[in-house]
Amino acid sequence: MFFGNGRPLMAYGTELGTAAGHGAGLSVAVFCGARAGRTPRVMECAGEVGALLGARGHRLVYGAGGVGVMGAVARAAQRHGAPVTGVIPRFLRELERDDVAPEQELIVTDDMFERKQVMFARADAFLALPGGYGTLDEVIEAVSLRGHLIWPS
Repeated sequence: MFFGNGRPLMAYGTELGTAAGHGAGLSVAVFCGARAGRTPRVMECAGEVGALLGARGHRLVYGAGGVGVMGAVARAAQRHGAPVTGVIPRFLRELERDDVAPEQELIVTDDMFERKQVMFARADAFLALPGGYGTLDEVIEAVSLRGHLIWPS
């Protein structure tokens, strides 16, 4: 289940809609990896998610990387009309290649903690795609904050 504004946004296996009838234009934080994943289908799915975000009038907030799953989501979202905001810690700019990411509002933070805080504060909803330990960390913190009804603003 993915949450937006305290209400279910979508359940596993359903189409990403307009916040289950709660209006379009959500800022959706997508947590995912800077690598391509284990199969080509991972990148295809990332592109499909980005395309749906743009086609449904949502905005993308993501880790600012131009490669891997991150890059695929961002390029597809932008291609389909979604405004894109990338948030990246200074030390990851070269590794995650924000220089080859699509045109975006780029926010450079001092560390990973600040990156998460900025992403959470700018998002109405979140979802996760394949990634590594960083993605897992982001998801766990988002679920924990949501469970405690603490959400940065």
